[in-house]
Amino acid sequence: MFKVNDKIKDAFSAFLGALLLLLFAGGSGWMAFIMFQRGSWLIGAIGVIGALFFSSPLWAGLFITKKEPEPEPVVTKVDWPTDKAALLKLAQTVAGDDAEVMQLVKDSLASPEAFYTARSESEGEYADEYYEMLDTYKGKPDTLRSEGLLVLLEELRVIVRLDWKADLDSFQGMMPRLKRVQRYGLDLSDAPLDEAAYVPRWCEALDKFWKPKHYHTLLIDTQSDEYVVAVAPTAHLLPKPKHRRKTKHRNQKLKIKKAPLPATLRRTIKPPQGLSSVFEPRQLRHFLTKMPIVLKKILQKTYFSCQICIFAKSRGAQCRHTVASVKR
Repeated sequence: MFKVNDKIKDAFSAFLGALLLLLFAGGSGWMAFIMFQRGSWLIGAIGVIGALFFSSPLWAGLFITKKEPEPEPVVTKVDWPTDKAALLKLAQTVAGDDAEVMQLVKDSLASPEAFYTARSESEGEYADEYYEMLDTYKGKPDTLRSEGLLVLLEELRVIVRLDWKADLDSFQGMMPRLKRVQRYGLDLSDAPLDEAAYVPRWCEALDKFWKPKHYHTLLIDTQSDEYVVAVAPTAHLLPKPKHRRKTKHRNQKLKIKKAPLPATLRRTIKPPQGLSSVFEPRQLRHFLTKMPIVLKKILQKTYFSCQICIFAKSRGAQCRHTVASVKR
């Protein structure tokens, strides 16, 4: 079935509304004109008032400036995952530098029912919440693993959970409890936080304030009416460097590798005077132009590379051979 775009619907509705107002305004004006001709001044005045009333939305837009909507706060947002691998990855992002926390996270993900049963039997602050969670998600290990980790990270002071209408005092009172805020000295007292704003705006302000320390806030969407805030390093947002293939420059020197010399070439090729074992490609091309025709034919039969035997003789030294890999 064909679906009409919402923008087209709004534009069409606005057009119909403007057309009706224009018809009513025109009808009232025409009635006022006829009544004035007949001498009915009272009815004509009512027509004028009606024409002004129905046309007012049309000409009012010329004088009223439309207020632009406030831009959305620029803050990093992630969804709270449900599968085991994604939960572990998110935990490494918000608490990867704490070995004790990561060990508890791994234990909870491995066997959530046994882990949270032990936590509910302890005398901790969140023992009752663990007990209620076990009763609610009994027989649902995946849901227990996901919801339990949220409570566990809150207990370990890795995340804070704020109400959607939390005020600035609540935000400033909860954020310093986070371990990373305390460990890395992420101060909030001097941050430019507007009291009339809300949680995402305050997170945006903290991101700019903490930028020199390479940390930022992380809003976690749990599909609820609360804000879940964590602190993460900015390093995990940087793109990984791409590995480039190493290519030799055309002017780079070619190194000669030693290899046994065939007996047929040993009697055919004579080394040029003053040719060293490490030479430039230009020098090699000059040497190839002067080589015997027999060797040129041998080189033409190869597909991509060939081996050229080069003798380097010096006074009083024995003959030795080297082989250079030369590409066509």
